[in-house]
Amino acid sequence: VFQVLQKNSVVCFASCTHYVSAQEFESTIVEAATSERRHLKLIDTGIQALDHPFVNFNDKSYYLKYFVYLLLE
Repeated sequence: VFQVLQKNSVVCFASCTHYVSAQEFESTIVEAATSERRHLKLIDTGIQALDHPFVNFNDKSYYLKYFVYLLLE
């Protein structure tokens, strides 16, 4: 994905699985950018809305998450 984006592009990534934590998800994104020699700046992050309640961040009911980045170079 990073190969086709120009500098100052906004790129969004979302996940809807409880099998991947937010930390693992973000690490995967950053590693992919790094392997393409691209630099990211996190500009927004979020989780599921109140209509998808969850008990805690380790519970299977917590599964929706997203990250929005600005591609610096």
